[in-house]
Amino acid sequence: MWLANTKVGAGNGKYYRRAALQASLQALAEWWPDQTSRDLFVQRAVHDDNEHTRRDALQVLTEKWPDQITRDLLAQRAVQDSNATTRGVACSALGKMHSEFGRILPTRDLDGTAPYLDPLEPIPRQHLNRAAKKAGIRPDDIEVQVASLSAHLGWDVTVGAKKRAVKKAGGQSPGGKRRN
Repeated sequence: MWLANTKVGAGNGKYYRRAALQASLQALAEWWPDQTSRDLFVQRAVHDDNEHTRRDALQVLTEKWPDQITRDLLAQRAVQDSNATTRGVACSALGKMHSEFGRILPTRDLDGTAPYLDPLEPIPRQHLNRAAKKAGIRPDDIEVQVASLSAHLGWDVTVGAKKRAVKKAGGQSPGGKRRN
């Protein structure tokens, strides 16, 4: 990229390469939204060595294919990805399929964007209350919303998904296929 080789872009080469890759992934999903492209995104979301590529692939899958297959993949990556931020991205995207509360809860600043909280860890009560207030949930309804979101995610957000990840790790490979 030409800007990375200028005084303005010096030291930002990784940023520009990442932005170009992200734009390429978006274009691929926009222009060729077929099963082959989807399979490629799933492969990148699970097996890519770069956590940024895994995050980008998860976000494209969520935007372009918001169905049960993507929901299952997000639930898996939220507890099994090796990177805490990628787990947070998956948790936020999965939560978004539930509600605005679910989208903002796993983010430190309650805005649905980085930095993300690690879904393997419990979400503190104070953070839950602030997220509920921001999402317009009445204090009397917070427990019901937390229970509903927890059921949607597949783990209790007040406890964290760490226990679930340990249980699931023995029965599933990273690609989601059962081992015999």
